[in-house]
Amino acid sequence: NVLIEDYTGTWCGYCPRVSHAIELTKDQTGQVAVIAVHDDNEFYCNEVGLLKSAFGVNSFPTAKVDRDADWTFPEPSNIDQVVDKTLCDNATVGLALAPTLNGNDMNVNVKVKFGPDFDFDNTKLVVMLLEDGLIADQVNYTSYYGGGDVISNFQHDHVLRSSLTNVTGDAIMNSDITDSVYSRVFSVPVPSNVTDSSNISIVAFITSDDFLGSSYTVNSRVAYFGEAQDFQEN
Repeated sequence: NVLIEDYTGTWCGYCPRVSHAIELTKDQTGQVAVIAVHDDNEFYCNEVGLLKSAFGVNSFPTAKVDRDADWTFPEPSNIDQVVDKTLCDNATVGLALAPTLNGNDMNVNVKVKFGPDFDFDNTKLVVMLLEDGLIADQVNYTSYYGGGDVISNFQHDHVLRSSLTNVTGDAIMNSDITDSVYSRVFSVPVPSNVTDSSNISIVAFITSDDFLGSSYTVNSRVAYFGEAQDFQEN
């Protein structure tokens, strides 16, 4: 599964171009996980500044693919950059998520299964909370969504609300693995910036270091609350 991190904002007139590219990509494959990182608007959260600093984002829109490449402009004409990554050989890592909600309390069970030849050096787990269905006017300098200077009541999905780990990931050590599986449970309240807890989801992904100082995403997965996933195995 391929991770797309969409650095965006309701004030950003060219950002609907990436939103449209994401929709086109989802029409081609279900093997994508999307995080909309909103800056300088009502959907901002504390982790945004940390992410921008960690990954050198200083212009909008910017879309990162698996944290190791920018999505090539114009993104709607380059959806193969994402789709082709889903056609690779089997991943060396699998994820299974089981998030539950009891009132205002979240319980997020994350399991990671590693292949026999996986190298654990600089391996990290990232877990983030997203919210769908947030409505706000979107400035638009593109021809997408009917054109016009403002898209009224635009629906913003997979919006980053908080990170349950460090935004660059929490380290996984070989000693933490039992029978090739790493397990971790997060028990935390729903963040106060969430508008509707029925629209929240979890995205988890594994990153590894390329030994040149840059991390890349090995695999990712999204789950909605009440969903109990198995590993994606043949």
